[in-house]
Amino acid sequence: MDTETADDEIQWPAPFDYYTPHPETEIRQRLDTITPWVEWIRTMTALDGTTIPDCWASHGALLLELDAAYTAYLTFMFPANSGGQPLSWHYSWAQCKARLQAYAARTKCDQLGHREDPIKPWTRQTPIENAT
Repeated sequence: MDTETADDEIQWPAPFDYYTPHPETEIRQRLDTITPWVEWIRTMTALDGTTIPDCWASHGALLLELDAAYTAYLTFMFPANSGGQPLSWHYSWAQCKARLQAYAARTKCDQLGHREDPIKPWTRQTPIENAT
């Protein structure tokens, strides 16, 4: 788990900045880190491809949303937090699911397979394409 030292005792989960170019190995490492969580949350909350399609990592909006949800989950569930934080995470997760559904609908990906994002090619740059 990526963490940031807030003080000598607590290491808070650190977000990943996809905007800043990173070596491809760092991006792939982050994807390797969040993918098991995405699979777990998808199964645990009984979500199908209309919310999180299998090709989620190929769509910038889905990747950013799921990475933010992953980081928020770790932060809300962090042992140093109060007991009310898990419930707060569920509130945030409900909002996140609505955005995921909207993003997934826009991709038009379904059980028949992946489709590229419907944006102009000169504006499309995935984190891997942006790697240094």
